[in-house]
Amino acid sequence: MVVYAEFPPKAGKGDVEFEKNLLRKLGSAAIAAGFAASAFADASDAGNHGAWIGVQAKYGIDTNRVWTINASEESRFGEKHYEEQHGTLGVTIKPFSWLAITPHYHFIDTRKRISATRDGDAYVTHDWQREHRFGVDVEPSVKLWGWKIADRNRVVWRDFEDSQGFWRYRNRIQVNSPWKWTDYKINPYASWELFLDDGKPSKHVRKNDKFDQWRFAVGATAKLTDNISLNLFYLLQEKKNTSHHDWSPNHVLGVNVGFSF
Repeated sequence: MVVYAEFPPKAGKGDVEFEKNLLRKLGSAAIAAGFAASAFADASDAGNHGAWIGVQAKYGIDTNRVWTINASEESRFGEKHYEEQHGTLGVTIKPFSWLAITPHYHFIDTRKRISATRDGDAYVTHDWQREHRFGVDVEPSVKLWGWKIADRNRVVWRDFEDSQGFWRYRNRIQVNSPWKWTDYKINPYASWELFLDDGKPSKHVRKNDKFDQWRFAVGATAKLTDNISLNLFYLLQEKKNTSHHDWSPNHVLGVNVGFSF
């Protein structure tokens, strides 16, 4: 997928054409790097591959943006016609500059491949399954020598239509670099996240498998305008299979467009 974006000129801020070309080249390089990593993993027969495409909006309730309403929509595509549709609505409260608290609701529609038989003949069909998540994020952060380190702690209740629900804890450490290149403030970052379930048996988690997933991501954000941002990233997800003890890697190329009001 190729996305073209036209940026409004910024008079008096240097060579605009140079900055446009640089941003396009960085975007192309990120896309090429993601596909290269995906191709390498495919050549080595290691894991699945996918793409995550999302949009999010933030609205500051007060002038100091202590209270912010957040909404997002994301489509996730994978191999064998796998597809997920994610939607989130939350409110972020910042009682201090170094602390953000976000209660939120999250729904997921998952399109899954199902093997079935009819009159003795095997065939493949697809079905949509919905999950509801109710949770809260507590995210303290600190700046050290220009580097921002944020520790997001997320607790959610996962409610499924087809099985018993359970609690999940997620911990993500994200490091944003002090570099902000060009007037578009291109900012590289990296993150690592682990997932812990409560160990209850269900079709979505093995019994006593509390640690069943982790993610590592590298990417860069850019400010296209004062109210529009772009996030390009590559994500490696390692997830334990529910049917056996093996870990399965998933290589993801992602793009997210953000709006703030």
